[in-house]
Amino acid sequence: AGSVPKIIALAYLLPEQYVENARWLMRRATQGAIHGLVGADGRPWWQQQAQAGGERGAPPVLLEAPVETSAFVPIGGTNGNKVLVFGDFSNYIIAERQAFSVEVDRINLIGSKETQIFIRSRVGGGVWNADAFRIGIV
Repeated sequence: AGSVPKIIALAYLLPEQYVENARWLMRRATQGAIHGLVGADGRPWWQQQAQAGGERGAPPVLLEAPVETSAFVPIGGTNGNKVLVFGDFSNYIIAERQAFSVEVDRINLIGSKETQIFIRSRVGGGVWNADAFRIGIV
C-alpha cells in the first residue's frame, strides 16, 4: 500500500499541458508488482481496462493513462532504481543519421580470398523536452 501514494503523486507531478497525451512506461515485472497492490478494502488497486469494462485487447490503463512496457526500463528493487516513467512521449525524439559508414577490413582476412565489409548506421534517441516527463520509484 505504500507504493500507491507514490504512483498517484508521480501522475500529478506532470505539468497539465502534457497530461492529455501522457503514457506510463515500465518493465513488465513492475507492471506485475503494481497489479499485486491491494487497497485497504482488500481489493486489487489496479484493474486492467478489460476487467473494468473496456475493449478486449486495449492497452492497460493506469490512472486514466495507457501503460506501455519495455525491457529497457530498469528493474525495480531496493537499490532505488527509477522504474516508472510518466509523460508525453511525443517529446522524445528518435533520430537516424542519413549517411552510412562503410569500412573494408583488410587485416583480419589476410591471406584468404575473402573480404570483410562493415556497414554501420547510427540511430539514437533522446528527450527533447524534459519537462514533459516524470520518473519515479515504486
